Amino acid sequence: MTLNQQFSLYIKTVTTNQGVLISVFFIFMFFLIKPVLLLFLLLFSLFFFASKDVRCISNLLVCFSSAIIALIHSLRLPYTDLLFYVNIYNQYGSMSWLNVAAEIKVDFIFYYISKIIYHLSAGSERVFVFFWCFIIYYLLSKSILLFYKNKVINKESFILGLFVLYFSTTFLSLASHLMRQLIAGSFFVFYLSNLYFGYKKKYLLALMAGIHFSSLIILLYPVIKNKKIFFGIISFVVFILFTGLNPLKLIFSSIPVFNISNLDFLMSHINGAINKVKDDGSVPLATYFVSIVLLSFLFYFSIVKKQKNMLEIFYAFTFSFLLFNLFMPIQLLWLRFSFYQYPFYFVIFPFVFTFFMKKVKMTAIFYWIVSVLYFINFYLYFDKVAWVHKSTFVNVVEFSLFDFISII
Repeated sequence: MTLNQQFSLYIKTVTTNQGVLISVFFIFMFFLIKPVLLLFLLLFSLFFFASKDVRCISNLLVCFSSAIIALIHSLRLPYTDLLFYVNIYNQYGSMSWLNVAAEIKVDFIFYYISKIIYHLSAGSERVFVFFWCFIIYYLLSKSILLFYKNKVINKESFILGLFVLYFSTTFLSLASHLMRQLIAGSFFVFYLSNLYFGYKKKYLLALMAGIHFSSLIILLYPVIKNKKIFFGIISFVVFILFTGLNPLKLIFSSIPVFNISNLDFLMSHINGAINKVKDDGSVPLATYFVSIVLLSFLFYFSIVKKQKNMLEIFYAFTFSFLLFNLFMPIQLLWLRFSFYQYPFYFVIFPFVFTFFMKKVKMTAIFYWIVSVLYFINFYLYFDKVAWVHKSTFVNVVEFSLFDFISII
């Protein structure tokens, strides 16, 4: 390399670094003034950025974006599950470490970290919600980012994937409500995303198990890697769900719940809601439909197209789907295992987006239709959620970081 070429490369590097630093400065300043508005502007404007520029600020993007969404969730008014978590948080926070250690038998990582948060934040419930919601969104955002940085998905799919994650009304309902399942599920999905590229970060599985004990059963998913077992389980579940002859009835004939027709039983557990998870033990029809579509997509690429890297995600997602179907007669387990489906969605969606964009060759139109519809849906749904101080969508967009802190 000549001296002139070296000098040109140096100038290019300095210019790029200066551009990144300027971007960081403006993002940080906007984060202080109007964090929620910053999130909207970033996701809508990044479509026009070059892919290399998006990569330069991608780590910063997912960090700030996750923090902004977590700030919104910190305004959530505690009720049902979140109220339980907040009460436990206050109870364990005021106890000695020895008493807490004697009290906790499972999910110790979640409760020990929560106790640390209690002491560091002077018992702030808002900080508690903010921290755990940040973990959920950050892990899922980093999972999507991994695929983008390794050029598995394109720039548009990466941004759209973040858009769908951040403005999902289902997650708006659940992330600050059913924390432990979604935190555990997010750790698992982050583990699988790393495994896709050969990074075996098994400590993530230990963290997952220490957040919610029910996630331990998901670690059995390698069992279905044996194709005979895999197709056998699928056939069994399909037979259970879509025939009037219930094989389980032969085994558990003494249990009244198994005397019901399976298809009727399935439909009685699925509600017609499009974007809201209810507390009545039912699962939205849209959720069930999306799971089946994504399973079909993963099956096509991992089994038919033989993309071996995707097999782990396919097997794990399939196992999660089978679990919550097999536990259908036990309402609490059926509902709880259904929640492990959601973190998978946001990692699989960008694959679907990339595939669709290549097929229809209308990237811009597809991007704007999906993002605008998601934003409108988020806007319409936002005020239906119970927020502290009766915050509205308009209020939250106008909040500065200091407004959020004053509430916290």
